Amino acid sequence: MTVSVVGVRHHSPACAGLVRHLIEKQQPHTVLIEGPADFNPRIGELGLGHQPPLAIFSYHQTENLYSRTFTPFCSYSPEWVAISTAFQTGLECRFMDLPSWTRPFDKVENRYHDEDRSREYVTHLCRKLNMTGMDELWDHLFEQPRAFYELEQMLATYFQNLRECSVASPSDLERERFMAAQIAEAARQGSVLAVCGGFHKPALEALWPTLEGPPPELPEPEGEGRFGSFLVPYSYSRLDSFTGYAAGMPSPLYYQILWEEGPKAAHRRAFQLIAGRLREIKLNVS
Repeated sequence: MTVSVVGVRHHSPACAGLVRHLIEKQQPHTVLIEGPADFNPRIGELGLGHQPPLAIFSYHQTENLYSRTFTPFCSYSPEWVAISTAFQTGLECRFMDLPSWTRPFDKVENRYHDEDRSREYVTHLCRKLNMTGMDELWDHLFEQPRAFYELEQMLATYFQNLRECSVASPSDLERERFMAAQIAEAARQGSVLAVCGGFHKPALEALWPTLEGPPPELPEPEGEGRFGSFLVPYSYSRLDSFTGYAAGMPSPLYYQILWEEGPKAAHRRAFQLIAGRLREIKLNVS
């Protein structure tokens, strides 16, 4: 029985490439992804040729309550790449996280939202490496060409330190217990590769081997009302951290080019696009 827990930054091309590499290399029996487990009966819809960006829209509506949560994907989201690669190689895959209408997602509009709990650690690294902020730090450390084994080790160290310098909330712990139970159950059937936000990786690795028995039942909303999860279109502007999306990468078009064509092409295309836009508004550049 082999279990690999791969910690990622949501919407990171480097993490997406690592996930694809590990799935193709390990060929696990089951690929598990941080995402709404209530959507598993329809997860095959994600393999019907839809063009990202798209999202799973989950809602819960009662007479006195309306809540909604998005689970967004673009073509370089590690979670999307995990699903696509599993489908392409004929592997079983499913989501392993709590449904979006459970308590941990109360008032959370975006499942992949990064809470501001790493400020001390990130600030320390930025100061030490002379970086201006999280995005520059991430690019410097991880979005550079390097061997996959080296990237995997660097990410593991980063996320271990991140966890040790942060405080997990009760919602984090509730989600991690549920996800660890899904990993333990899948591990009884064969090898597993689980993809999750990097903050959760150390906890899941420590927790799943301690669990016995069947996983908990999938919770349903309390009280009467309507609820469900559906695929909906999304947009790159909504994924852009510059527009307020905390789990996003800045300038999604740049990272799309980086994912498709590599760093050199991305740098060249970025300059071309910037110059073109400036010329459109009558600012000549050369």
